[in-house]
Amino acid sequence: RNGAQETLFTMVGMLGGMYMAYLLAESSPFVQAIYFFVGTISHLYFNYKSVKSLVLTNFNKHRALICINRYLSTGIMCNTAEANDLEPVMWWREPFQTTFGVRPSELKKVVPAPILSDAIKHAMSAPEGKRFAVIATTKKKGARVRFDVLLRDGAGDTESLWAFFCAAKAFHSHRTPVGSHLIVANDTDGYNEFKEAAIAAGWEMDKLQFRVFDWRIGNA
Repeated sequence: RNGAQETLFTMVGMLGGMYMAYLLAESSPFVQAIYFFVGTISHLYFNYKSVKSLVLTNFNKHRALICINRYLSTGIMCNTAEANDLEPVMWWREPFQTTFGVRPSELKKVVPAPILSDAIKHAMSAPEGKRFAVIATTKKKGARVRFDVLLRDGAGDTESLWAFFCAAKAFHSHRTPVGSHLIVANDTDGYNEFKEAAIAAGWEMDKLQFRVFDWRIGNA
């Protein structure tokens, strides 16, 4: 259905463009330039309005961060329409860096060995639903914080979202001192309450639009 509608509107646009080209064939270059400028701006505007009218019910990093920050600040969950409206179409930079499914070998030059070892042990021993460990690293005061998420074999989208919640909460509360430290899931960190509020607001919790690498602790 959506494909048929797109084809129809594309055809109408092509026919309209051909007709305008016919009408403007004898016009001056200035008039042609004006019509080209107006047509281009109109095209961009209606595409922008079309994208903004979408109401997606799953989380990408930005929609998740909008909801988490609102929830941590006020205790109120953004509904899907509100979060989609607040999400900018372009020019957004994640305030902190998060990498999901990172290999421990990639962190050896960044994270002290004892912390990396503790993170691996925790991810390996954590119960189902909490099979991850987050390592927060800040190289110097004022530098961008990076959160590396170690995922155990079998960890899914729900655990990736919990890990992102832990990272966002640490960043939101300014608990990111210089150096590296370990963040793990626990039943008192507020995620379960956040999850219940998100589901009640219409969010799908098991279809994340995060970039999650395939590597898991326990892989051969």
